Amino acid sequence: SINGQIFQQQTVNNLTIQNASGVVLSHPLHLQKHLNMRAGSLLSNDQLYFLSGAAISSAAIGTTIIGNVHAANLFANKTAGNYLAGHPFNASINLNQWTAQPSLFYLDDSISTDSFSIEPRWKPFQYGTDSLLGLWKKQQGIQWRIPANQSAQTAPPYLSGPIEMGNQTVLLNGKSHQFNLVSNPYLCPIQTSAMGRSSGVRALN
Repeated sequence: SINGQIFQQQTVNNLTIQNASGVVLSHPLHLQKHLNMRAGSLLSNDQLYFLSGAAISSAAIGTTIIGNVHAANLFANKTAGNYLAGHPFNASINLNQWTAQPSLFYLDDSISTDSFSIEPRWKPFQYGTDSLLGLWKKQQGIQWRIPANQSAQTAPPYLSGPIEMGNQTVLLNGKSHQFNLVSNPYLCPIQTSAMGRSSGVRALN
């Protein structure tokens, strides 16, 4: 097991997991740079924190991270503006559970198809108990609007959930000339040239 308390400020630069029997995280650990999954599994016990800029740099086939992880919310300290956002988890984030309610918008795929219709297609998430429109789905790209007068309490410092690993399939809306907004599903950069695509699909970064 790994006890994060033995490290200064419970923080390390890099972490490599190479144990076929698996590794258990027993206390909170903050990661500044890279997690390398070479063999086995990592049981997070919901105590693994990726600081801003930290990423899963490599993951061998068959390796897994079990339990929730916490990824620094880059939008907590952004300047005013409109940003595209995604999260790296394999489950929805329930925005209804957030104390703060930032200005978040999803792209409504049911409205028309050409590029001139993109702006009107932004619809606000609806915060509220049991609201399905308060779920930020996996692979769902959204718009995060930060007004000039936003306070530091408007966004949570971390986004949390079970991490996405392995190859992923993205199902697109099949309407002719339709734009689909898909977020990077991983906690690391991706090489778009290596993505497999069906005929007639073009990626715009």
